[in-house]
Amino acid sequence: MTVLTLSGVTIGHGVPLVGGIDAGLAPGSVTSLLGPNGVGKTTLIRTLMGLIPPLAGRVLVSGEDIVSLSRPAIARRIAYVPQGYAGDFAYTVRDLVLMGRTAHLGVFASPGPADHDRVAAALSALGIADLADRDALRLSGGQRQLALIARALAQEADLVVMDEPTASLDLANRLMVQDRIRALAATGRTVLISTHEPEQAFAFGDRAWLLGWGGFAVPASLDSATLSRLYGIALAVETTPSGRQVVGPA
Repeated sequence: MTVLTLSGVTIGHGVPLVGGIDAGLAPGSVTSLLGPNGVGKTTLIRTLMGLIPPLAGRVLVSGEDIVSLSRPAIARRIAYVPQGYAGDFAYTVRDLVLMGRTAHLGVFASPGPADHDRVAAALSALGIADLADRDALRLSGGQRQLALIARALAQEADLVVMDEPTASLDLANRLMVQDRIRALAATGRTVLISTHEPEQAFAFGDRAWLLGWGGFAVPASLDSATLSRLYGIALAVETTPSGRQVVGPA
């Protein structure tokens, strides 16, 4: 069974943006949602998370229609990592990650020892256990992203959706976060990463969903012709002597 299935889905805010989306995410896979800015990647993410309804079609989470699930039920199945932490309060990193346990608690319940153990495990898995008592507003950009990924990990959802998680990071922090995302996927989580950078998609493998002005597609591979159609410009995929794939003008 797929973790997530989109069947004949049309996305948009009242007015159709992209239609006929058919795709699925297999357990333990890493998939890049790739496309230019402004084509609807965030709208698609909001739709598959149940935040806005599809204009047509069905979104199935572990076989269940997402429109039939409550918000806590969705949160137990799908965790979300935004582009950055925009909090206004000085939470510690531990408290920020502990928020990921909310979906597993009753209305008036407080986190118990098991919840704190899961938070400690998530911090350790992301390599930031030493930041647990730090003010989340006083971290580097890369450290904040790792804290948000740790929050998603503590949520214990099968699917982790990331909306351009390295968009505002410098090179060192971007590479650090990419490395931790690969480690997260190795634990068996299913990961969907929104990005507009082909080379980031290559960093996680070439399994991808493409969303462009021409619609939605699931390509067999990310080759020069596919990326050229997606971005509307002649592009070439080249392999460096170290084996890394890069994209540039044809």
